[in-house]
Amino acid sequence: MTEKKRKLAAIVFTDIVGFTELTAADQNKAADLLKTQRDIFKPLVNKYNGDWVKEMGDGLLLIFDTVMDAVECCIELQTSAQSIDDLNLRIGIHQGEILLDGDDVIGDDVNIASRAEPFSEPGGIAITDRVNASLMREPAYKTKLIGKPSLKGVRQEISLFCIISHNLPETDISRVAAKLEDSEKTTGLPEGVDSIQEKTTQPSTSKIPMILGGAIVGLVIIAGLFYSSSLKDKISPSISDEKESIAVLPFINMSSDKENEYFSDGITEEILNYLAKIKDLRVISRTSVFTYKGRTDIGIADIGRQLNVSHVLEGSVRKAGNKVRITAQLIRSEDDAHLWAESYD
Repeated sequence: MTEKKRKLAAIVFTDIVGFTELTAADQNKAADLLKTQRDIFKPLVNKYNGDWVKEMGDGLLLIFDTVMDAVECCIELQTSAQSIDDLNLRIGIHQGEILLDGDDVIGDDVNIASRAEPFSEPGGIAITDRVNASLMREPAYKTKLIGKPSLKGVRQEISLFCIISHNLPETDISRVAAKLEDSEKTTGLPEGVDSIQEKTTQPSTSKIPMILGGAIVGLVIIAGLFYSSSLKDKISPSISDEKESIAVLPFINMSSDKENEYFSDGITEEILNYLAKIKDLRVISRTSVFTYKGRTDIGIADIGRQLNVSHVLEGSVRKAGNKVRITAQLIRSEDDAHLWAESYD
């Protein structure tokens, strides 16, 4: 019996737009296109340390150890496809836990990746909020919110984005057959600042707790519970015998209005205060972590090692009018592994 194995992975689904029509018109041409796709794409997947899991008709299921490998590979796949007639790809990327069962990959997160792909524009790439959280600290990437897809049979709630940098097209939602949730639920904050007009009337200071309270408390509770209950199983033996430790980096203000800086700084301080109450958890002081504010010349894992902590919590805040989006992700300093990520609207 083949041993089943669980792992965290970046999951990629691809699909050739118009392949059904091409097959009906010319089966030989369709078969040649699949061979061309295989011949050109397999070396690129290997280049980025990916696994070519299986072909599903004209679609592909690929997995990668890191989000950046998956994203960079998919960008190169789309670039290569541009020079090939009829190879018009949609690509979806999600990060989550998968179950490796022989040559197959299964799990709820695999289903989410497959549901993300239809929201990609032909020639483009759709990503989930977990993938987007990893790209937010990479200035070369720019993304835009699509919305929250209607995912029947999937327990998780996710938001979808499209990558709009690297000459990739923005998703035209009017051409997407898959459904989004009710528009009132999906009107969040886009990742591209220039994609919305920020309201000039900002909420008063007295309303800040009402706007941010739920997000802050939710983030703090989940981060605290996740850290205290789940992290012990993920920490390496060299660290597990020591007191658990974490650094909360200053949350990045992603809004164009610099006056909103106090929002992001305040969230960082609230999280620090709550985490400091957790028994047997060493939390790096505000003074120490704020020395890294605005630093882009040093990696998250390197910051963790410099502060001598096992884990780092980082995130961002985007505010427009009376809407706020907070993202956060937990990173292991030892190997830069992303253990957890979440977005809050």
